[in-house]
Amino acid sequence: MEIYGSSSSIQAYDTNRLIISDIPRLLIINRPVEFTIDLSKAGKGQLEGSIPKQVKPLGNSKFHFTFIPLLNESHMISIKFNGHQVSGFPRQCQIITSDNVKIRGPSLNPILVGTQTWFTIDILHNDLSDLHVTIFTPTNEQLNPSTLLTSDGLRVDWTPSEIGTYIIHLILYGYSIPGSPFSVKSYDPKKILIIPPINDSTIGEPVKFLLDQPHVAYVHITINGIQIPLVAIRRHDDTFLLKFRPILAGDYLIILKDYIGQLIPGCPYNFPVYNPNGTHIEPFNRLQSINDCHFICNIDNVGQGKFFVMIYDPLKPIRIPCQIQNLSKNRIRISFLPSKIGTYKIYIAYRNIPINGKCIYLLCK
Repeated sequence: MEIYGSSSSIQAYDTNRLIISDIPRLLIINRPVEFTIDLSKAGKGQLEGSIPKQVKPLGNSKFHFTFIPLLNESHMISIKFNGHQVSGFPRQCQIITSDNVKIRGPSLNPILVGTQTWFTIDILHNDLSDLHVTIFTPTNEQLNPSTLLTSDGLRVDWTPSEIGTYIIHLILYGYSIPGSPFSVKSYDPKKILIIPPINDSTIGEPVKFLLDQPHVAYVHITINGIQIPLVAIRRHDDTFLLKFRPILAGDYLIILKDYIGQLIPGCPYNFPVYNPNGTHIEPFNRLQSINDCHFICNIDNVGQGKFFVMIYDPLKPIRIPCQIQNLSKNRIRISFLPSKIGTYKIYIAYRNIPINGKCIYLLCK
């Protein structure tokens, strides 16, 4: 039956036709969370929410929402349309902080190239089955490590194949967790090379040498059990300039260890330092019997090196044979048998440096 003089209108809506973009289940304190809601197919009505938020109209009944979690506690997100709860809400989202994430294992330290390594990840109050791990090599190639859920968390096994820095990404519910990505280094001790100085090294003068491999954890220099202060300067090409000032002549030991405390192959390196002013001729009589011509040279604390003696005939440029006798560790006796009476010219050198700075003369009669 038709009733005249009366009319009315009814607004229809459907909460199931709201389109809400993905809201992460995992929230990070102070990190903005953004999502959109599209009401264009749901009809007219009032939209309500349970969290403080900023709303930006996008037009055509679409809105952009932003909120920032500030408390370390679960957040219950409720969205209502015309007083009715939207399907899938309320939804509980967990807060994750760096304190909730525990990463352990040998992979956190520099790793030997070609050696299988591992680490575990545990996130408090979170399901790790959706945690995805991706590793990028120093040349930006992607590695897909093997993973296994254990009582200690998600175990990740992988093997570095080249020297350099690896970047590890940890993604949970499509978002990076706190501390991700992080980096680890890989090294190869067989490729470490020490480049010594070209010239001889002497006490009191700075000694410089290059280390062409930056992935060395431990370097020190000793002589006679004494550790020498060392300065390491990293250069732009990732080599290191190492400097020290020797205090004694002798053989210095350069000791290199990797990150697990093992000696680098070839260590310790032997590095000689000498004292050119440490050699001298002990006082002697410059007038000696032709039957017993000798003198003594002292080489105390001068370092390793070759000892040279050249004795010349008084009249001709002919070398006279001589005998060199070790009296003790640091004293050498030089003797010769003159063929005639006269003044003999004698050159003595240690490591090609003349002792006393010039030749000496010995009169034999």
